[in-house]
Amino acid sequence: MDDRTRRLGEHAALTLPLWAGQALGPLPADPAGRLGWEHRAGIIAAYRERYGHDHPADPIGAEPGRTSPEARAAWHGALAALGRTGGIDLRHLSDGALWLRRGTYERETAWAPPHAAADLKLVRTAGRDAHVNALRAEHETRAARRRRAAARHADLARLWRAVAAKAAAEEQLLAAVQDTRRRWELVSESTRRIAIAADTELRRRRPGTPIAPLRPHPAEATAGRLRQPEAERLAALGLTPETAGEAIPPELHQLRQRAATVQYRLDELSSLRLPAAEHDELSPGLAWPEHVRGRRDAVLQPARREIEPSFDVQAAHASRAGAGEPEREQEREAE
Repeated sequence: MDDRTRRLGEHAALTLPLWAGQALGPLPADPAGRLGWEHRAGIIAAYRERYGHDHPADPIGAEPGRTSPEARAAWHGALAALGRTGGIDLRHLSDGALWLRRGTYERETAWAPPHAAADLKLVRTAGRDAHVNALRAEHETRAARRRRAAARHADLARLWRAVAAKAAAEEQLLAAVQDTRRRWELVSESTRRIAIAADTELRRRRPGTPIAPLRPHPAEATAGRLRQPEAERLAALGLTPETAGEAIPPELHQLRQRAATVQYRLDELSSLRLPAAEHDELSPGLAWPEHVRGRRDAVLQPARREIEPSFDVQAAHASRAGAGEPEREQEREAE
């Protein structure tokens, strides 16, 4: 059997089948690398021959069931010969399980909260600019020599103050929406990553099969795609002097309501606990714990200066040291 495995590896190096190229990469040119490549290919080819796995692209297929312990042991040996993969390894799953995990991507993105980062950035910038323009108009009012010019600058200052106040209110709404979006991304990150890994594994197993691209839910795919120019978007948000007196657009209130619905679901998920192994045991913990990511300092840190004591503290230490010298001399003489 060992000799057969060796000859299968040599045959794979001569013929270079599709599964060997995808699983092990190109054949190395150096003798040591070629020998290792043939050894790994022989283990995989032996499993394929023994258990009748003849897929041209997929090297070992899905993991056998628990009813076949010998096949499972041989499959894990072939999996070790394939080497580790970077990221999530789903090579042990069947095609049906991979398709099931792939489908979770659209279902997970279906309840995603709306995007608000672009509007939030625009609103914050508009509020800062409005504050600056209001200060400038107020200074122009005090510097104006004519009443009409002073009145005109005073009106502009009042309008810019209204724009700044309105921008602050809209910023509060959009910040809540964006916080919900960040929390959703954190909770759904593992599910979306597994779906992407399942899609990658399916494409690796079936290179000739046309598989549609992995796409999010239509509502998520079209969200934020059509963006207005900055001037038009500011007018739509009511952050111009001409629209400063209008109410906050209903669009922002609708975004806040949608985000509140998602936030309610996230709060429910945060309270769910993992099931215990036995009925009389306690739960091991929360199913979706809050991830706290600490901020790492930069690699190069500036030298920290030591805080020098005050003059009074230095004088006190000096007086104590001077007073202690005679006592130490007396102790030495006594000894």
